[in-house]
Amino acid sequence: MTINIRRLQEIDLEEADHIFRLAFGTFLGLPDPMQFAAGANIVGTRWRANSHNVVLGAYDGVRLVGSNIITRWGSFGMFGPLTVLPDYWDKGVGQLLMASTIAKFAQWEVDTAGLFTFPHSTKHLGLYQKFDFWPQRLTAIMVKPVHAVSPHAPPLRGEGQNLLRQAKAITDANFPGLDLSEEILALWDQNMGELVVVEEHGAIAAFAICHAGSGTEAGPDKLLIKFAATLPGRQEHFSKLLAACEGAAARLGLSTVAAGINTTCSEAYQTALGLGYRLQMTGVAMHRGNAAGYFAKNAFVISDWR
Repeated sequence: MTINIRRLQEIDLEEADHIFRLAFGTFLGLPDPMQFAAGANIVGTRWRANSHNVVLGAYDGVRLVGSNIITRWGSFGMFGPLTVLPDYWDKGVGQLLMASTIAKFAQWEVDTAGLFTFPHSTKHLGLYQKFDFWPQRLTAIMVKPVHAVSPHAPPLRGEGQNLLRQAKAITDANFPGLDLSEEILALWDQNMGELVVVEEHGAIAAFAICHAGSGTEAGPDKLLIKFAATLPGRQEHFSKLLAACEGAAARLGLSTVAAGINTTCSEAYQTALGLGYRLQMTGVAMHRGNAAGYFAKNAFVISDWR
């Protein structure tokens, strides 16, 4: 068996999506593994956002047997989901994908990188530790039902480049060089949801990149806050931002808001709990070189690396 790692082509997207669902569904023991993340589209939407994502495929001859998605947010890199066809588990495919992933991070010259994985899986932890990724605190995937009384956020209006500059100023204050501009542009280009903002004195004080409904990373009847941030320490803006996201979900007719908050950001986590968000599942953040990245006690950041 000779495995080759190369960029995934569009013709292989459907099979990559199949492997993604089958691998996770099998690992989690679902009765029908293909129902994992039903209605969501993660592989396809990230493949199409190719200005800041690279999707690698692992091939046994012409057969696709695994893939990994590598993402660059300015000075920060992340990867995942990394998935391998169950028939090829424990055959070194994951390590080959990881070696190419590390090479891409080196090419990009990111300051640090991270991933989200299962905290109970010694296999996953062991693989990533071989490449200098180390487990830190849990990331809480939190959900809240949307009620009709939620305040409605109006659709965002404004000049695109100005919005991007203001959002970058917020992320840069949390971690030098952190830049979600390409993620925002992908949201708009693929019509996957909305950029929700809180304004103060005519400027953006907080923003959230929200995927909405089927065919996006959110899935049916859900608004997913993929990333959100305020300036450090601005709890009042964070509370307003969550309310605005709930309002956007209500306006779009969605029943649930989901958000991933790393518990290192303890003030953000506790604020969300106080506003009625509840744990749905937990993962663990692993950082290369055991670096802190942009997670901190007073960082009001939502960051879903799944």
